[in-house]
Amino acid sequence: MACFGTPGILQTEEDVQTFDKGFLLIYAGLPSFITKKYTAARDRIVTVISQILKEGLPTTAHPVILARDKTMQQEGFGTHDRASFITGFFYGVLSNLLKYAFWVLAYTLHVPNDDFNRILTACRGCTDSDTPAPNLTQLTQTTHLTSLLTETHRHVSSTLSIRVAQSNTTITTTSTSRTFTIREGDLVCLPARVVHKDADVFGCGCGEFNAGRFVGEEGKERVFEKGGKVVRKPVAAFGGGASLCPGRHFASLATKSFLCTILTLFDITPLEPIPGVDMTAYGS
Repeated sequence: MACFGTPGILQTEEDVQTFDKGFLLIYAGLPSFITKKYTAARDRIVTVISQILKEGLPTTAHPVILARDKTMQQEGFGTHDRASFITGFFYGVLSNLLKYAFWVLAYTLHVPNDDFNRILTACRGCTDSDTPAPNLTQLTQTTHLTSLLTETHRHVSSTLSIRVAQSNTTITTTSTSRTFTIREGDLVCLPARVVHKDADVFGCGCGEFNAGRFVGEEGKERVFEKGGKVVRKPVAAFGGGASLCPGRHFASLATKSFLCTILTLFDITPLEPIPGVDMTAYGS
């Protein structure tokens, strides 16, 4: 709420935490009597933001928020629709980008020295000498940072891809040759974590964090296979198909930029082991 220039909304903070705990239940389409507590928290957040918009955003709000709200008004979006969009947008930032940035930094500070030095060298190579701001073009080209981010996603992402079957069909697994019948209207759910921990793709050390796992020969992107076939998307942290995250490139660049800035300006030593990952929450 500080971004809106409106301080001290403690109840809204509690509602955000409640909504976060129940988001997966809502997303999975469970009955409303199970998710009532969480949808009520979501609705209260929308109500608070609606009130802020009705009163008019203060001039102390972030310029991006002011410009976006002006554009949405010009396009005919009402107060409730704008508040609903903002609720979803900021939940995405809180549940994904901020958590992701934390985990990338946390894993970086706990990798072996050789890996850390490669990451630090890559960060310095993306930072101009005249300014601490990283070069965005170089950020997109460094395979070591991309590998670090992808490996972090592989360990902490708990996203789900849910699809509705359009017709009756059967699916036979390649590993066990078991056949499953799917009826029209059934929900098919693919938890990303199952794919990300597949030893047939990532090898027997798939449970360990390896910052350079996705760097192949000559520094190029590594290609993974399963059953003799290339796995085009071994890590699906941003979903896929129609629900592929539209902000995935922004999120990756923002996280790389954050890491480069922190590592080049500060000397940080972790005081405690890396914490465990809460897999009950959505996102990273």
